[in-house]
Amino acid sequence: MTDKTSRRTRRRRTRSSRRSSLKSQVLCFCLQWAARSRLAPFRKLSKTIKKHVDGVLPFLQSRVTHGLIEAINGLIQLAKRMAREFRSFRYLRIAAFLKAGKLRLDLPVVTS
Repeated sequence: MTDKTSRRTRRRRTRSSRRSSLKSQVLCFCLQWAARSRLAPFRKLSKTIKKHVDGVLPFLQSRVTHGLIEAINGLIQLAKRMAREFRSFRYLRIAAFLKAGKLRLDLPVVTS
């Protein structure tokens, strides 16, 4: 069981690294093409993306934007406000997970 699981995990990681490698190669090709373009806006775009490539590549891999991170941060701040009277960090952490995780704590209705 664990051998199959480890093989699957290795395959997924390999596929993921291939995809990210392919994305970076495609981005590099597009930037080179834009840098050689006769159109000034394309050359400017190429320079701008090259300047910020350390932020562009992680976005292409994870698709997590700053807006999503800020939204989660807002939920955690809300949990902090709610947890002001808690006596330990443990309870604050639990409240943050409940708020940010959007857990539904509805109990199932048993019909007989």
